[in-house]
Amino acid sequence: MTIGERLRRARKRLGKTQIQIAVELGKTQATVSGWESDDVLPELRALRQVAEAYGIRPETLIPPGTAS
Repeated sequence: MTIGERLRRARKRLGKTQIQIAVELGKTQATVSGWESDDVLPELRALRQVAEAYGIRPETLIPPGTAS
């Protein structure tokens, strides 16, 4: 499962829209859409905030094999 798929599933589980996530994080809906479609990844320095908004652990957003 990709990061975008994880984010989309987590958001839907919370019953939130992309716009709600965007407002919570001070981002645009287009940015959130980009994350969820795997066009772009959330900035590394914002992973904790993104994970919190989606109700998931930050480790969920780190691609396998990149954590040491």
